[in-house]
Amino acid sequence: MFILHETFSFFAIMGMLMLVGMVVNNGIMLIDATNEYIKGGMVVGEALITAGTTRIRPILMTTLTTVLS
Repeated sequence: MFILHETFSFFAIMGMLMLVGMVVNNGIMLIDATNEYIKGGMVVGEALITAGTTRIRPILMTTLTTVLS
């Protein structure tokens, strides 16, 4: 909005709050999946890569449906 020289409206602020909420929610899901893999006996680096590859599709689907609606 700064680049386009637009003012912040109520709807723009609500949209930004929704996007921040999605980012936080997706981060929590990714950290939870990583912790589960670590509890299962994986090394931290391997758990991060596995959690990222298994959670990327649900995270993208959730984000895209919210943004497009």
